[in-house]
Amino acid sequence: MSETDDAQKTVVPAVAVTDIAEYRPHEEQIVRLETTYAKLVVDCSTSEGLANAKEVRVDIRDVRYALANTTKTALIPYQQKVKDAQARVNQVKEFGEALKDRVLAIEAPVDEAIKAEEKRAADAKAERERIEAERVEAIRAKITRFSSVAAAYASRSAADVANILQGVKESVILPEEYAEFEAEGTIARDNAIEQLETLQRSAVEREEAAAKLLAQQKELDELREKQRIADA
Repeated sequence: MSETDDAQKTVVPAVAVTDIAEYRPHEEQIVRLETTYAKLVVDCSTSEGLANAKEVRVDIRDVRYALANTTKTALIPYQQKVKDAQARVNQVKEFGEALKDRVLAIEAPVDEAIKAEEKRAADAKAERERIEAERVEAIRAKITRFSSVAAAYASRSAADVANILQGVKESVILPEEYAEFEAEGTIARDNAIEQLETLQRSAVEREEAAAKLLAQQKELDELREKQRIADA
């Protein structure tokens, strides 16, 4: 194992900066190690070099072990302070929680009363909205029946159309029943009456045409029968 003169000349030991008295002797030892071994070239290829390397390692480890022991010793008073501080922290937390529980005991009934009232108001609002939705839906269903009745009776007989037309004409759009939809309901009913009247006229014309055609066919059949008898 060897160390060059140039390497030794360039070694600059680190400056001790700690204010912890217990570590100062160790810093001196570390400075010694840095000065002695920082630029050391280790050669373990020979038995002598290996033996020297082991001696160096022992020297370095002795400093490290001593440092570890000092750290344990130096920490004891601080660890106790930390332990005491943590105990105080726990006391503060526990006392704070106890005070909070006392406040909550006062707050809870007030908060519960407020929440109960808020829930009651929300439930009442939801019920009003449900009733309103059902009311509107029922009115809309009546208006829809007026709007769709003509299509439903498009292919029905004149008598059927007349019956439903009479029923629609007798329908009364009451303000208390249709409320804000009174005008819309009136328009839908009047449109339904107009459409059904058109359907009725068409049905009558269709049925009259069918009856006329049937009569003509009957008359033709009778003439054919008379001709057959005459030719016999």
